[in-house]
Amino acid sequence: MKLSVLLLIIQITILLNCIQLLVCTENYSTEVVKTDKGFVQGKVLNTAGKTVRYSTFLGIPYAKPPIGYRRFKPPEEADAWTGIYQATKEKEKCPQRNPIDGFPMGKEDCLYLNVYSPKVDSNDTQLRPVMVWIYGGGFDSGSNSPDTYGPDFLIEEDVVVVAMNYRLGALGFLSLNHTNATGNAGLKDQNLALKWVQKNIRNFGGDPKKITIFGQSAGSASTLYHILSDQSKGLFRSAIAMSGSPLNRWGFTDLPEAVSRSFAIGKQMGIITTNASFLLQKLYNATADHIVLATTSLATSPEPYMTPTIENPKIATAPILTECSISKLKTGNFNHVPIILGFVNIETLLYVGTNVVSREGIIDATIKSVMKFPELLRTEEIKYLINLKNSSGNNFNLPIGDQYQISWTSSDILFNYGIDRTQRFLAAAKSTPVYYYRNSFDYNQSLHRIWGVNLDGTSHADDVAQVFWLPKNNQSLDPQSDIGIQRSKTVRMWTNFAKYSNPTPNGTSDPLLKITWPPSSPNGICLEINRHAVVGPRPINKFLDYVEKVMEPSLNEENGC
Repeated sequence: MKLSVLLLIIQITILLNCIQLLVCTENYSTEVVKTDKGFVQGKVLNTAGKTVRYSTFLGIPYAKPPIGYRRFKPPEEADAWTGIYQATKEKEKCPQRNPIDGFPMGKEDCLYLNVYSPKVDSNDTQLRPVMVWIYGGGFDSGSNSPDTYGPDFLIEEDVVVVAMNYRLGALGFLSLNHTNATGNAGLKDQNLALKWVQKNIRNFGGDPKKITIFGQSAGSASTLYHILSDQSKGLFRSAIAMSGSPLNRWGFTDLPEAVSRSFAIGKQMGIITTNASFLLQKLYNATADHIVLATTSLATSPEPYMTPTIENPKIATAPILTECSISKLKTGNFNHVPIILGFVNIETLLYVGTNVVSREGIIDATIKSVMKFPELLRTEEIKYLINLKNSSGNNFNLPIGDQYQISWTSSDILFNYGIDRTQRFLAAAKSTPVYYYRNSFDYNQSLHRIWGVNLDGTSHADDVAQVFWLPKNNQSLDPQSDIGIQRSKTVRMWTNFAKYSNPTPNGTSDPLLKITWPPSSPNGICLEINRHAVVGPRPINKFLDYVEKVMEPSLNEENGC
């Protein structure tokens, strides 16, 4: 047979197979799906790894644009529409600073969500567990873009995935203790998105009784705020909190300080006043870009300037948090659901290794966090940071050993402390299982290395690539690569949890995981997530144990009680 004829036959065969599987065109539309506001239609795509078909709906509105006099207020449900809404394109990010050039980007009309579902045929009546993602970014950046959080590997484990945008920075968290600006608008956006999921997800093949919320960094802190909030009761069955807690210093601002920072933003914009109503009126007339620039100019890296706070229940509409986190955790007055909670083994490695400014910010934030505690100022770990800060040229070309020392101490103070304290409180309730972990998986293409920090360890956000597909970040699709194997394990545990409220329901009989991950109990039993997962004791060192004991009496004060 001639080569040309053979090639033609091969091409025809491939074409017929593609037509049969409906995978050859990116313009293949989903069936029309009904929501409570109108009909939507998306696209059918293929997962990056196993080419599993799934439906993707991008940019479904769940709230009215928070513009004009809706700025700073709780979100309002989106208006109904006529016809079929084409949910085929990403929407704008919420207003934020562009990390590359420093200029503002995004639009206020940003309250949209994405739905990804294995359901591609209306004859498929199966209801699948739902995983609702809350992105991180320090409450001042981030989005639900599938370029950053591709759902592919989760879809391949047969779950529905939802990801929402929520307001950021001052537009999401400005508080003037005023009836029209009580704070936490960004958390209220998330809450409304969860209500949308409850109302609509069944039509996308999701089970509204099996919803897991999960997030990383500020998204993790947000996830735990919904654990604490009465407003979010009944909206989810379980939660996964990755590297963030309301008890982290950067995850909360007490009300007086939140109000003070809001007035400082006004001052930065040239609005000199002590009158909240007057400031609000001026802010309504300002551009979103102006507000973003003023807010980011006041922020001190790496800590965000505007974060969640406590709201005054006498003036707030549907407040997310009216009682301090410590009080709710101590009394057990929170939503008792199964939880996965943990951190990576060197959270601040990325920040310390990035550049001088970022490193100095980490050092300053760490020292500031313990400034009220003479006992901690006398520890070798903190004295080292103080000496480094005070020495001339301290941050240029630091030896690797010094960079690690900074990273270990700052990770304990800025991340591990708050997360471990959260585990202790949640586990003490003994009402539902709390699965505790530390992720120490590192590999040559880890995100912190791709982003320019070539240091061994697992840094903040590295674990995102163990759950999501990041097409622009050089992550291998080879299932036998280091990240391919590790990703399969992490995704299996996370989706098991969404399905069964247990990350290892089959224990050692699961041929992929080969382990039983027990609840942590008050003892803090922990799963070390690595190439070979191991169950071990509470994942803290002597320094962090000492820090927790010293700071214990100040917990109420630090959390606005």
